[in-house]
Amino acid sequence: MRYEVDLSEASKFARTPAYGIPVIRAAAACGPDGGTLGATNRFLTRDGSPWIPIAGEMHYSRIAAERWDTELAKMAAAGIDVVSTYVFWNHHEEREGEWDFSGNRNVHRFVELCARHGLHVIVRLGPFCHGEVRNGGLPDWLYGKSYEVRSLDAGFLDAVRGLYAHIAQQLRGLYFKDGGPIIAAQVDNEYMASSAPWEMTTGISREWVPSGHDGAGYLERLRDIAIEEGIDPPMFTCTGWQSPVPDDMLPLWGGYAYRPWLFYDGVGAEGMTEHPATDEYRYRRLHGSSTSDGFDPPYDPDSRPYACCEMGGGMFNSYDYRFVLPKRSVDAMANIKLGSGCDFLGY
Repeated sequence: MRYEVDLSEASKFARTPAYGIPVIRAAAACGPDGGTLGATNRFLTRDGSPWIPIAGEMHYSRIAAERWDTELAKMAAAGIDVVSTYVFWNHHEEREGEWDFSGNRNVHRFVELCARHGLHVIVRLGPFCHGEVRNGGLPDWLYGKSYEVRSLDAGFLDAVRGLYAHIAQQLRGLYFKDGGPIIAAQVDNEYMASSAPWEMTTGISREWVPSGHDGAGYLERLRDIAIEEGIDPPMFTCTGWQSPVPDDMLPLWGGYAYRPWLFYDGVGAEGMTEHPATDEYRYRRLHGSSTSDGFDPPYDPDSRPYACCEMGGGMFNSYDYRFVLPKRSVDAMANIKLGSGCDFLGY
């Protein structure tokens, strides 16, 4: 099935001009060829024209490097124009002080391949990524340190600075302002909203990584460290749902037809055994001073675009779950998100 979006009258909805809202870092949003990225309160812009991107997730370190080129070609052929990818900290520094960016961990080569296929890139920096990876991407050696992870503790932030410094070294010259494909970077993921088990305690004490408690200040500090270390994209993003949203970040939302987190202990809330219907299949108002059906973000919903990073039929095989999902559930979600005012489709 094919969808088309008519943007011929889009300008009448854009009451805030490009660069007029703080999610775009203007100095980093001008390419060497004169191209620009911008944002209004209703959509992103590319070279001054409305742009409704379609993003797809691909985690380079989970895929054999010899497959990258073929898989990225498939994404481009399918109409994807932005690739989102996690940088899993524990895939690069499994042992403290021992860094590895070789083989399927070579994020520099992966981003270069994205550019070769005409794909923009969102780099999801962590430190916590989740993605159903071990410890949510945090290395085992962080467990038991004298500081709390995902906090403003100076010891943890110093460790994060080391992570960001190594990422920055790998991504040098690949930003939009350099003529490269990187248009955004995400700091942490689902902060104060989600967590993951510390895998070394599974079956013993079942301890979980903290979800965080320092509010928007934590995300702002991560952004500042990233910039200080040389990570320089046109915009920074953060999780939209149940998380704090700094004024100068683009919140990214999601939606799933099937939600395994309801059944982490085998039985869902209030003893339910069957998966409940999800409100992702109701048309809702995502813009305006009066939104609908429980959409109540921690910011003015008419102040910036509504963008998605995780639209899916359900989770891939992870933990104890082996889903069999109807493909139409994803197609239906695309229709409903667009019809509700979504300005950025992200799968």
